[in-house]
Amino acid sequence: MMFDITNSDSQPDLRLLVTFSHVVRLGSMTAAAGVLGYVPSAVSQQITALERSLGGVELFTRSSGRRLAITAAGRLLTEAVDELLVAAATYQDIAHSVSHGEGMELIVGAYETAVSHLLPAALTKLMSADTKTMIQVIEVETRDGLPMLERGELDLLVASRYLHEDPPYYSDKLAIMKLGCEQLLLTSSSDSGNVTPNFSQCKDLDWVAGAPDDIDRKLLHRWAGTLGFEPRVRFETRSCHTAIELIASGLAVGLIPASVIHAFREPRNLSLVDLPSSTPTREVLAITRARFNMPIVNDLMNLLGDVPYIT
Repeated sequence: MMFDITNSDSQPDLRLLVTFSHVVRLGSMTAAAGVLGYVPSAVSQQITALERSLGGVELFTRSSGRRLAITAAGRLLTEAVDELLVAAATYQDIAHSVSHGEGMELIVGAYETAVSHLLPAALTKLMSADTKTMIQVIEVETRDGLPMLERGELDLLVASRYLHEDPPYYSDKLAIMKLGCEQLLLTSSSDSGNVTPNFSQCKDLDWVAGAPDDIDRKLLHRWAGTLGFEPRVRFETRSCHTAIELIASGLAVGLIPASVIHAFREPRNLSLVDLPSSTPTREVLAITRARFNMPIVNDLMNLLGDVPYIT
């Protein structure tokens, strides 16, 4: 039986598929509604409409405790939906490159400290020079931002890579530009009641870092291993700002990005510890889809590359 592309009932409704993708990724219709700007009932109605268009197949069920669970049919549909949304994003990229309309919107995703310490100065210069393009910024970590970029939910991803074997990986789908490297500085408390520890003393103190599987924690252990010690991580957090508070209080020492130190060093009780070898770094990357072409993105990437603590 041939698939009839002229049958309007056969044409996928991208609006419904975008909603479906968000519900799958977030595991909640309420959460999806918040991201999409809908009321929860609208999301529920769209999922029902999608199920009806598929012949009444059930895509989600409510398990014990009213928890939302995806069905086998829903899982099968997810991969096809993601591929279709990637294709739609590619079409939009090409459409942008051949049109010269005003009022375009650029959606930028970036990791936490890039949003707070790298982007503001660059965006201030960019938006003063370009008053036509709307810019939306979303805080998202690299591993979560990559699929969002491919599906067209982001246009530009400012990403960090701590280890060479970690994502993002080079492919024909992505254009990856290395903006530079940011130093990770060993930081301790400089409370007037305490003497700032040297590196040898820091090795025996409590450390703050991410969870065992987090990229910064892996880098910490690999770097420490080259120096012949195993850091005792007593405090786990994914937030550099929380780490700063713990360090300033004298509870721990840790590796903190230079941009964060630059923002917090003056008003806080922080001191940098001299290292016996080279300082560890993380790469700062700008990533777009391979066929995405928007001049303002190049301007933003150039401005980010001029940030003082990215070398």
